[in-house]
Amino acid sequence: MGHRDKGGYGMRPSTEIDADRLADEARGSEHGEAYQQMGGLNGIGVGVGAREASRGEPEYFIEFLIPVCSGSEVDLDRLAWTLEVLKGLEERGYSLTCQDDMTFSCEITTRGEKLEGEYDRAISLLARS
Repeated sequence: MGHRDKGGYGMRPSTEIDADRLADEARGSEHGEAYQQMGGLNGIGVGVGAREASRGEPEYFIEFLIPVCSGSEVDLDRLAWTLEVLKGLEERGYSLTCQDDMTFSCEITTRGEKLEGEYDRAISLLARS
């Protein structure tokens, strides 16, 4: 991973979010969920998705996958930056969990009409950190 390159943070991935398409795919999928990878930012995986909810309306979500470290070396600057990002996402209401592969999963659910705006705000948070 190495040190972050702030130059790439402000750039939004070129893939557009289509909440209606995600909801349609979730309804038609075996597991009731659809996921769209939005690319990556400095080693952070970014995705948006929809899943069927019990009340019939789809539930939309944004997920960031943040590796704790890469390779065998520990990068203390990267860990400090990761902590800043995790605190910022938690303040925005994201749930934080640690997966078995030592990756932090940060997820928030939202309504379809707010999906793109929340995505933009979270990407901006990464740019400021």
